[in-house]
Amino acid sequence: MFPTDSEFTVVYLVYILVLFYLVYKYIKGKRKIYFRANLIFYVGYTLFASIFLYGNPENFKGGGSLGVLVFSSAFVVIHIAILLMVGFVRLFRKGLFW
Repeated sequence: MFPTDSEFTVVYLVYILVLFYLVYKYIKGKRKIYFRANLIFYVGYTLFASIFLYGNPENFKGGGSLGVLVFSSAFVVIHIAILLMVGFVRLFRKGLFW
């Protein structure tokens, strides 16, 4: 059961965009091991969200769809935040912000 509300459509779009970014950086980037690990971790929790959060119709009863929306988007937001922090740390170490 995949909901098709506009809020969930935005979450699905973010999932797809992050997946495309990770695949692109894995193919074209210099840090293949790093992006392969990120890609494996990302696909792992995407499958977790798809199976356990979206797969149970009981999660959507009684206004529970907001909880599903928050938990499924939290994984992606945390992953994006970690990628950004690692990128900023790498830039600071190279001295590009000094």
